Amino acid sequence: MATEIVVGIIAGIAGVAGAIIGFLGKRDETKQNASEALITGQASRIDRLETRLDSMEAALRETRNELHAIQSHAGDLRDALRRALAWIAETLEHQASPDAVAAPPAPDIDTWQALVDTPPRARNSPK
Repeated sequence: MATEIVVGIIAGIAGVAGAIIGFLGKRDETKQNASEALITGQASRIDRLETRLDSMEAALRETRNELHAIQSHAGDLRDALRRALAWIAETLEHQASPDAVAAPPAPDIDTWQALVDTPPRARNSPK
């Protein structure tokens, strides 16, 4: 009878140890599954953010190119205005003393008009 009790106690201890090992294994498996799900979710989020970043960088490049074109055009307009003001000053000086100052050559109005009429023009702000 003492042997049966000892065998029962050993079997009980083995059963409890098996249950504890099984519980710990399931708990670790659950943690691993949760970690894998988190990593997968983060990976898909990173992929979406990278795609969004790529589109934002493309839009930024396009905006920079547009800005460069507008700034170049503005510089051309500023130069044309400077030439027009110089021509006006020469014309006024000639009118003040027509005998002493030669008449300025006629301006190239068509070139100025074409410069004013060509794009790029300022665009509406994005909504």
